[in-house]
Amino acid sequence: MKEIKNLGIVGAGLLGASIGRFYSDKTNVICFGRNANHLRQAKKLAACRSFSTDYRAIKNCDFVVLATPVDVIIKLAGKIVPLMKKDAILTDVGSVKGEICRKIHPLCARYGIKFVGSHPMAGSEKSGCRWSRADLFKKTTVLITPLAGTDKNAVEKVKKFWRRLKANCVLVSPEKHDEFVAITSHLPHIISFSFAGQFLKFASKNRNIDKFTAGSFADLTRTAKSNPYLWSAIFRQNKKNIQKHLQAFLKAVSVLGRNINSKKLEKILKNIKVSYEKFENQKSKSRFRQD
Repeated sequence: MKEIKNLGIVGAGLLGASIGRFYSDKTNVICFGRNANHLRQAKKLAACRSFSTDYRAIKNCDFVVLATPVDVIIKLAGKIVPLMKKDAILTDVGSVKGEICRKIHPLCARYGIKFVGSHPMAGSEKSGCRWSRADLFKKTTVLITPLAGTDKNAVEKVKKFWRRLKANCVLVSPEKHDEFVAITSHLPHIISFSFAGQFLKFASKNRNIDKFTAGSFADLTRTAKSNPYLWSAIFRQNKKNIQKHLQAFLKAVSVLGRNINSKKLEKILKNIKVSYEKFENQKSKSRFRQD
């Protein structure tokens, strides 16, 4: 496989800038976006060697990463794909894959571009290039979501791209991806946002409540500090899978609530013990394919 000569990154936020900071001393990295000041800041952080607000310059790139919120990835692909050179590779970092893969794959095929969907399970509750770092993806998992007709050589190139960032690659269909991350990532964020809202309402009437918080509170509320714009877009795009898991979760909470209300220790203990024992004894049998 040929090395990447010109790497284009569309969107210099936390993920995009972190990719750039790793690759900028290894290849020519160009960051693209609408805000020149934001791109200038990314360049100061060594996330790219050059930047442009003119997407026409993307014709020089042989590998491009769409590193924007999920609700603009498809629209941006419509702008940049016709400008890319034939046989270039395009991937993304979107947290929802079904709609993105279904719409971008045929678009790329029309222009001779090779698209392979990606979702790096990395990042934090912080956003923006100032929080980026070159080792952000080290020892993380990147979910790669090819379709049945995806070019196999392109898949290998995308895997190599993420492996150079020290990430582990897992192959999964876009549909299975969206079903699984709805419960492993999206539902936990919903719980965190909801609890934080409840807490703040209570805190407004109870001064000094923060003195009563500890580790479990910090663990539960950390993700509530995540970018609301980014996460509202994720929730909208994966609403069907999220609703399924959310309804099951609410049912489980309701059952535990009834048992607590009944004051029957054995029922409460049974609820908690089953979860505890299954997590303690869980054997990792991935339903994704390690590659």
